[in-house]
Amino acid sequence: MSPGFKPPAVISGNLRDPRHPAMQQLESIWRAILRAFTKVGAFPQLIANAADQRRRQAIRNELETERLDRIRNPSKYRGK
Repeated sequence: MSPGFKPPAVISGNLRDPRHPAMQQLESIWRAILRAFTKVGAFPQLIANAADQRRRQAIRNELETERLDRIRNPSKYRGK
């Protein structure tokens, strides 16, 4: 064997070698867990953003209703 030769991880049994299938599987599981925690952590902000957007939409709808009412019934708003 030459000095630069390194046997494949499966043959050597070195689990710390990143090419080893078990290590790749553990890495995949770890990334999935991190993604899940990231999504769980972002959930409260998602709910707050949705509530804020709903509130803003309600205000816009109210203003639009008043605008349309002013166009349809200008006599109601004379002097205001």
